[in-house]
Amino acid sequence: MQRKSTTVRPVFSSLWVGLILLAPAGCGGPAATAPQAAPRHFEGVTLQVAVPDGEPAKTVVERYGRDWATREGVRLEVTPYEPAAGPDAVEGADLWLIEPASLGRLAAADRLAPLPDEYRRERPGEEGGRRYEWGTLLPLYRERLLRWGDRAYALPVLGEAPLCFYRLDLFVDPATQASFRARYQRQLSPPATWEEFAGLAEFFNGRPGTSPSLPPLGGDDEIDRQFHALAASCAVRAAGGHNLPRDRDARGELFSFHCDFATGEPRVASPGFVYALRLMQRLQACRIPADGKPGPEAFAAGKAVLCLADASWIRRFQKGPTKPRFGVCRVPGSQLVFDYATGKPESVAGGNYVPYLGAAGCLGVVPRDAARPEAAFALLAELSGPEKAQQIAIEPEWGGGVVRRDQLSDAGGWSSFGLDQAQTTALTQALQQTLAQPGLANPATRLRLPREAEYRAALLDEVRAVLAGKKDAEAALKSAAERWRALGPAEARRVEYAQSLGLTPRGG
Repeated sequence: MQRKSTTVRPVFSSLWVGLILLAPAGCGGPAATAPQAAPRHFEGVTLQVAVPDGEPAKTVVERYGRDWATREGVRLEVTPYEPAAGPDAVEGADLWLIEPASLGRLAAADRLAPLPDEYRRERPGEEGGRRYEWGTLLPLYRERLLRWGDRAYALPVLGEAPLCFYRLDLFVDPATQASFRARYQRQLSPPATWEEFAGLAEFFNGRPGTSPSLPPLGGDDEIDRQFHALAASCAVRAAGGHNLPRDRDARGELFSFHCDFATGEPRVASPGFVYALRLMQRLQACRIPADGKPGPEAFAAGKAVLCLADASWIRRFQKGPTKPRFGVCRVPGSQLVFDYATGKPESVAGGNYVPYLGAAGCLGVVPRDAARPEAAFALLAELSGPEKAQQIAIEPEWGGGVVRRDQLSDAGGWSSFGLDQAQTTALTQALQQTLAQPGLANPATRLRLPREAEYRAALLDEVRAVLAGKKDAEAALKSAAERWRALGPAEARRVEYAQSLGLTPRGG
């Protein structure tokens, strides 16, 4: 059902006053003319934007779209929708803000208008194009999340910023450091790998005042995201740090995460996923019991030592009842990666790190039947263009989600998060390593098949059973793989999986 909309009504009735400068008598000089108003391409248009309910997207559109609406003479209406119902629940909307995982379903059903070519010009200001600066978008967006197959359909409005937080006051405590060193024969430091993360959770879980040491897992989104963040570095070899054997299909190895790129067969029961689920099961013993609240709230209350959360939680940690002194680092990688061809574990010096992305944030898309597609794309380009994207990224209420490669170069802007210099440096370095690491060609992303919700539900059922102690990890994931096979033939899944990665399938 359509929800009540909010209307931003710019004032358009400015009165131009011409100032006629008369030449001195007898000079006969020409009179000066009044300045001309900039042309309004969409004067009088009412543009309706559908946004997910309960998200910052509504505020972002209203706040950052207001100047554009005033400049163009547009009446902007912003209407929330229930995520389960989808954006088409808002009748007549010209622009939809959606989660990245929804793009595959909508694009495959031919519900979306392709992004006009003028927004994809590599050189800003190129004749016939617009100053959108497509080439400065991160490859994650240009080459993956905005695309279905070889066509772009979306632009990024809200990015994501997954981070690992830890209790800095405990990590620098001399007695804690000595105890950790005696137990593990190494210095107490933030976790670089999931194996180190688990060791830290277990170490603090056994100490007075820090047990349990981990926040609870909240709803499906938290469980799904943390499981896949674990699995990404265990099941996929990072392209940037390792050369692939010459006799292998590079695309098959680099892009086979949820499914095998070459065959379409599910990979969720492969050894890397099983290892990740067993690690997750190990962490479950260190968690605070679920209380129906988002997990990071326990960290904000000083009840947990380690926490996975987006950068938007920083402000809430600072305002929490105990205001824990925290450090920030990159989400861990894995000490082991399981070979794509053999399934055998291989130790990686320094860890294998493949970020898991596309599980948060918002993309903007224009429905194919929109009445005002040109205006919708113009607003979308304004919201995700260089200037507004930077403002959105450094707003602590929802920010941190970098979508352009130059957004991390403005060190001063990141002071908006209220961190000290060391914390700010750690924050920007972690985001750089996660979102903009040079050479990382194969980040793992949330599944974007047209029936993604059904695939996700089948997998989550099995993961929950393992975390509850009702099933073995290997048996549960084999069951999940079988349920995935029942959702459709492997060949169709192979084609859709390649398209979901922004690629053209071989033979497709």
